[in-house]
Amino acid sequence: GEEAFLECKKLVAVHLPSTLVKIGQAEPPFDFCNALKSITVAEGNPAYRAEGNCLIDIAERRLIGGCKTSVMPHDGSIVEIGRGAFSRIDGLRNFDIDDSVVKIADRAFFCSGVEFVRMPPSVRSIGSEAYRCSWVRQLKLGSVERIGQNAFDGCEDLEELIIPDSLRSMGRSAFSYCGIKRLRVGRGLEKIPECAFKHDRDLKEVVLSEGLKTIDKDAFANCESIERIAIPASSSSPSENVMLRRLLQYSNALLPMLFTLGGIVMFLMLSPRNAPHCIAVT
Repeated sequence: GEEAFLECKKLVAVHLPSTLVKIGQAEPPFDFCNALKSITVAEGNPAYRAEGNCLIDIAERRLIGGCKTSVMPHDGSIVEIGRGAFSRIDGLRNFDIDDSVVKIADRAFFCSGVEFVRMPPSVRSIGSEAYRCSWVRQLKLGSVERIGQNAFDGCEDLEELIIPDSLRSMGRSAFSYCGIKRLRVGRGLEKIPECAFKHDRDLKEVVLSEGLKTIDKDAFANCESIERIAIPASSSSPSENVMLRRLLQYSNALLPMLFTLGGIVMFLMLSPRNAPHCIAVT
């Protein structure tokens, strides 16, 4: 069934027999098993195999469970890292994803210790809460097209984020409560969703590319360190202050800020009541 070994904190090794044909996958089998370091499956099992201390569903080509010593096989046999596969495995530091993988499922690395994340060009989708509250320090998104809600929420060690032109969809609060200092958004994203970067208190520099049309409610709320913003001409006009209000949803003392709108450099004074005043620099 689901969560078969949930929070077995002293479990060190798992060996599954050849007769085992079903493991529940709605919830992860090894969630919070931080002492686990060996996963094996007996030869002749028709449903599952283990390689590199990774448990793999053969028919679905899905990695369904791992541990702190897991090393992903690079033989093209896996297309998905399953729901919660490494959930709350804080001993995992680095996990090199194979070029055959197209999907990182919901909560795949939730609250894990993984620090370096490189998405190969094959990965198209990152699920909800996939890396939420993990220890990610470096992130390369490759050719990802979809990022689910709260996917990287709470990644406090992540300092720089470049969103590729390939990204078409981003979920609510995808990068909220992160340590991001510099942000560049690619040309493929038309909408920055609600609370996307909320409470990124160290964020200083934001570059938004042509193609962006909408900045949703509280997208940059409480980003109190923002100093520079580059806004594309494709975005809404700032004449009614709607876009800037959504960028700057926080109250502070009067702050100076430089931003560009469609290539025009402007100087912004943000009042304590969030009423931006814009002066074009000629």
